[in-house]
Amino acid sequence: MQYSRSPHPYPTTGSNNCVTTNMTYTNGISAIINANGCLGCHGAAPTAPFSLQTYDQVKAKASETRSNNSVLYGAVAHLSGFTPMPQGGSKLSACEISKVKAWIDGGMPQ
Repeated sequence: MQYSRSPHPYPTTGSNNCVTTNMTYTNGISAIINANGCLGCHGAAPTAPFSLQTYDQVKAKASETRSNNSVLYGAVAHLSGFTPMPQGGSKLSACEISKVKAWIDGGMPQ
């Protein structure tokens, strides 16, 4: 019986595959909002107190601060003192949270 000893061609790098450079709303943040069902409550007819349908609406929540943190970041990172989002859903991945933080720290480009 012969055994193949070929190495695994693509080593697992864990969260190192998370690219947060040059993060923009159009090429990153809007996809995170859509993929995590945020528009179910924050969409065209929001059941939440505000909509997150447009760049300006998302930027407004990202710009609003409480306890020295962005309201948007505090919610998705589940920081103490913030309502964890998405409600009733799974927490965003560490990579998605890092992308939101990088976008905010980078000036929230469209």
